Amino acid sequence: MTQRIAAYPIKLLVVCDLQTVALNSLPKTSRLALLDFIRMVLLIARANTPSYHVIWNGLAFSSDYIEISESHKVFGALKRMNRMTSGASRFFVKVEDATNFALLPDANDSILWRSSLMPPNKEEWKSISRKNNSADDSNGIYEVTVVGIRTSQSILSTVQSLCDLGWKVTVIEECILDDNEERHKAAVTHLLPIYADVQHLLMFHEGWAKYPLQPWYSDTFNGKSYTCPLGKRIIDFCDEPQFSEYCMYIKGREWLDEKDKLWELVPEIMPRTYVIDKGSISGEINENGLSETANGPFFLKECMKNGGKAVQVYGTLTNALDMAKKSNSTFVVQEHLASPMLTALNQKCHIKSYFLLVEDAGTWELRMYPEAFLSVSPNTWTTTDLSTETQITVKRTRRLYKNQDCDLWPGWPSSYSTVRDLVVQTVERAVTKAKLGTRGQSTRQFEIFSADVMVDTSGRGWLIECNFGCVLFDPKIGQPLTTIGLQTYQKMFESQGDTCEVNDHAMIAETVKLVFDQSRTSKWELVGTFSQ
Repeated sequence: MTQRIAAYPIKLLVVCDLQTVALNSLPKTSRLALLDFIRMVLLIARANTPSYHVIWNGLAFSSDYIEISESHKVFGALKRMNRMTSGASRFFVKVEDATNFALLPDANDSILWRSSLMPPNKEEWKSISRKNNSADDSNGIYEVTVVGIRTSQSILSTVQSLCDLGWKVTVIEECILDDNEERHKAAVTHLLPIYADVQHLLMFHEGWAKYPLQPWYSDTFNGKSYTCPLGKRIIDFCDEPQFSEYCMYIKGREWLDEKDKLWELVPEIMPRTYVIDKGSISGEINENGLSETANGPFFLKECMKNGGKAVQVYGTLTNALDMAKKSNSTFVVQEHLASPMLTALNQKCHIKSYFLLVEDAGTWELRMYPEAFLSVSPNTWTTTDLSTETQITVKRTRRLYKNQDCDLWPGWPSSYSTVRDLVVQTVERAVTKAKLGTRGQSTRQFEIFSADVMVDTSGRGWLIECNFGCVLFDPKIGQPLTTIGLQTYQKMFESQGDTCEVNDHAMIAETVKLVFDQSRTSKWELVGTFSQ
């Protein structure tokens, strides 16, 4: 739970090893993202003028590296290279440009050079920190925030050193990085929390901070306890809508998320769908009754579940309907497209696009992210192969960019506008028919959802389903890998780094930027505005 305050008191900020020569060892996309995050924290700190101080802690050696031995496990290579090149190799030499910081310190900032793994000693920390007396509380205990690179070296040793002083240390996870991903994760997960609070940037973004909690109620059946804001106050943002001014669940979302309700809302843009409620087929099945001339195969989907595991494939309509009648749940049976547009390798595929729906004081804004995904079956498609791998395309395979051709599938990028128009039509109808509801003048609601669309050989798009609570993968937050898909994406990220196909970090960050900052420079494209 977080609460926005006028200016979060980042009074003492320590920036570790943010030197150009050190940053060059990191992947370009990673270091650019890191610099953006640290710029944001610097802005937050400097918004507290004059009650803040920034300390830049960097490596610097004399020209002959007299401070270290050639046998030093970490820095010895610098001295050996200097000797072997007759002094031409001069990395981290204090008088050289190589020691420049990637971001410029202000004139009032302090710079602490070191020629060792360990940071300045206690007295040096205390001496330079006294330049800003407002950084400590009445007991002389400082609140210090640490950012920078080399999580497993300078970040860890700096945090340990400050912890030894008895100071309150916070590390912002998005603002630290290591050239080794495994070491970074180990330090963030197991070591840093011993000495400091590890928090995410949202807690600091534009002055956000944690709000005190109190017990709310206990679920004795499941053995779980729940908390709420202290005093049961309504705060800016928490995961319980009744206590939050920003709600991340759209009221009435079931009309877009549940497959039977979606069919009731926009049947003309979906494949033919049959609803079976507790064993009873509702409405007219089709003009010929249970005609087996309908397009197969057929997909049996439980209405309130998402994901490939909730879908079964049948070769005939009768078999699919008979299976649905045996349950007390609500199902839909959906026909396959007669002539789907396949990939260049004759594989079945669908487009998964992402949308952001925001409601504020009765006005609804629908935004579309300009990047989508093609979900592709690994097998050649036929109507007779009823295997899950051939017929159910779930995992995101290829990232699609607006206005860029895709060599795997001929339907892109012309289908971008097709997908957009289908979802605009769906959301507009849900709003005008009052299926989506407001939460009152004081509560702003938002939610990311995905839309699955298939295209036939004529170029017509068909809305298959929408998924609220869609699975997103952000490798920078250490989210639990609760599905096979997330585990697959994590392995891809570990082997490919920032070049991997599936990485939703930027989209999530853009959502925070737009919703909480009300930024108008977001990548989320406005595609529709509606009022009830």
